[in-house]
Amino acid sequence: MVAHAQRHEKSGPVYEGQTAASKMQQLWSLASERQQSQAWLWTPFTLGIFFENVAVTTQRVADTYEDTLIGRRFKFVHSVGSLAKFQYTTTANAEGYTGIFASGCDNGIIRFSTAKEFITSKSSADQAYDNFIPAIAMKFLRSGVHSGNVMGMYGVNGIHSWNFFKEDFSNHIPGSDGILLNLIGTALQSATPFVQYLGLSDIAKYDQDGNEAANIKFPFKLVFEPQLRNLFPETFTLDYQEQLATIASNTVLYKVYAYDGPHSVNKVEIGQLKITSQIMKSEFGDKFLFFKHQDIREDIALKPEWQGSYDRASVTSTQCPVAILSNGFKYLMEVFKSMIF
Repeated sequence: MVAHAQRHEKSGPVYEGQTAASKMQQLWSLASERQQSQAWLWTPFTLGIFFENVAVTTQRVADTYEDTLIGRRFKFVHSVGSLAKFQYTTTANAEGYTGIFASGCDNGIIRFSTAKEFITSKSSADQAYDNFIPAIAMKFLRSGVHSGNVMGMYGVNGIHSWNFFKEDFSNHIPGSDGILLNLIGTALQSATPFVQYLGLSDIAKYDQDGNEAANIKFPFKLVFEPQLRNLFPETFTLDYQEQLATIASNTVLYKVYAYDGPHSVNKVEIGQLKITSQIMKSEFGDKFLFFKHQDIREDIALKPEWQGSYDRASVTSTQCPVAILSNGFKYLMEVFKSMIF
């Protein structure tokens, strides 16, 4: 286990001190070895989300999960996905955003996933809702310091379409509709009371060369606007991973827009994301690649005037063992119901 852990684990001061290009080479070499997806977790195993320490997702500073004495951490949601390298290019910065928002990023990794296993026999666009739940996660590699990370979704119930690029994604994710996803949200509340938001201040702290901003400035919210909105059909015809694999390298996938504050009316284009490889399945990406979810409280610490603009959840009930078991049982029942109906 030790040798295996040393091989795939990419963390710590020696690793982080390397150039972004070197870190990309190591990660992409591992990602490319087995270009196949891991199997979806057997449904009862997904109950693990109610028992694990989900705070790891907001606290760990690394590009991979850690192997412990009891084994590696599982991805109970977004278990299966595809990877591509990307370049983020800034197109405007009138607001004076710092870090990656100013420098851009030549060494990025994007992961395309769905929150859960989907049922393809529900093939109409309307049947995709609460079934096909697409998301993206982006890793901005930086020289000499840790990577910046952010995730984007349309909503935790997914979209009324099987087209991955149908809707805009954002790091501010609307609340869930339904018992099943509310239960998952309850589990995540043990890590942060602001489960619907991903912070941006860390991305703005360092540029791609590792230079620290003297005065960090970051957007309130990002929007990722797909540039291939009409590429795929609304109904199910082919697994989304197979569809994504047909997109050529050097294709611009998203224009990136920012809202400067909670009361901003207009979004401003600040960059674009272009893949610099084809999109591939990756067992390493499914099992080991880690995308930190920055706690929005770190943004609030720098912008306390924004706090009232975020919906806050109570974390009290998630700490009780009886509540954990009860929520786990309810979750399992809802999963089985969704498979039957």
